[in-house]
Amino acid sequence: MSIAGRSFRRFCVALVAVLAMPVWSQAEPEQATLTLEVVDRAALEAALVELKSRGVVRSSKIEYAATPTRIVPAPTDRLVAERVLKKPDPIRIEVELTAIRYDADGKGVFTTANGTVWRETVSSPMRARLDARRAYRGVITSGLMGGFRLNVEGVVRELKVEPIRIP
Repeated sequence: MSIAGRSFRRFCVALVAVLAMPVWSQAEPEQATLTLEVVDRAALEAALVELKSRGVVRSSKIEYAATPTRIVPAPTDRLVAERVLKKPDPIRIEVELTAIRYDADGKGVFTTANGTVWRETVSSPMRARLDARRAYRGVITSGLMGGFRLNVEGVVRELKVEPIRIP
C-alpha cells in the first residue's frame, strides 16, 4: 500500500470517530480547530469535501507548511570543532635558573640548567628583580589564556615568560 493510501486511511479512521460522536445540543454550534500533518494533499482535500457534504464542517482553511530541509553538517566540520574546543594539556616544568640578566627594557632573561632560555614578557621593577649572583629553583606552568608563568621559590610574584631559545 502506498504512503498516500496509508495516510488517507488513518485520516478517515479519525474522521469516522468524530462522526460517531453524539450531538449534544443543536442550539449552539461548536467550533474546533484541527491541525493535521498529512503526506498526501489530495487525500486531505478529498476528506474535507466529504465532511462538508455531510455537514460536519462548514468552513475550512488549509495552510500548507513548507517542508523543513535539514542541513547535516559535514563530518569534517564536526572534527574541526572538536579540535578547537579541546583544551591543551597543562604544562609543568621544574627548572633551575643558572644565569639571570636583565635587558635594556627591564625584562629578565633566564637560562635554565638544561640550556633553555626564557624571557619575561612584562618589565620588572628594580625592587622586584632577581639577584643575578644567585641560583633559583622554580616551576614553569602554562597559563589559562596561553603563555607561560614562572613561579620562583622564595619570590611572591609570578613572572610571565616566553621561551626564546630551546637547545
